[in-house]
Amino acid sequence: MRNLLIAVALCVVTSAFGQDIASQEAAWERAAEARHEALVKQWGEGSDSALRKTLQAMSIRDQETRRLMMTLPQAQWTDALVKQQRDTDAALTLQLKQIVRAHGWPTFRLVGIDGSSHAMLILNHSADHAWQSEMLPQLERLAANGEIDGADLAMVVDKALIAAGKPQRYGMTFRFVDGKMQMYAVEDPAHLAARRERMMLPPLTVYKHMLAEIYHARETDEIAQPDAH
Repeated sequence: MRNLLIAVALCVVTSAFGQDIASQEAAWERAAEARHEALVKQWGEGSDSALRKTLQAMSIRDQETRRLMMTLPQAQWTDALVKQQRDTDAALTLQLKQIVRAHGWPTFRLVGIDGSSHAMLILNHSADHAWQSEMLPQLERLAANGEIDGADLAMVVDKALIAAGKPQRYGMTFRFVDGKMQMYAVEDPAHLAARRERMMLPPLTVYKHMLAEIYHARETDEIAQPDAH
């Protein structure tokens, strides 16, 4: 989960709202860390250490490509930076497809929790939305059986739904326009908090603040409608 959320320390502020956000974030971090440690204890590093190391290297490449962009407001992203990211995502998608064909989806049993999360990070950043959707039934079964992390999967589910022009399920995907954030519409908004809690996702207020810090964007309550692509 840390890989997909790009764990970023929240700024410490003096307002009551800021203190509440920081408190919620800290509580979620503790719960997520305890769960991570329990899964590591249960599964270890998995049965295929070579594959786990390959996935780790892929994840590092993914993050290195994004590192500079994450230090800049979106308006300052250059065409060259965007192209580099897209080319890297395409290459990593192809590599992950080859891994899945050869080994099946990387589960806790095969590559440990971290290796499995690295694989989901690559899938999440893939521009091949058709493949994302194709993989979802299998991945949802694996998550239901406790073989992969449902929290990691939540973001991929939302990406695939939005790409199909449908409301997202877990509120993980936002659009950034003119320096501000707009959450894509969600299905059954009244029960969004409960769905996020079941998937071990941070509270929406905490997640929005994390994204605002990462993308140097202004938080809003505006809702964006998904367009199929």
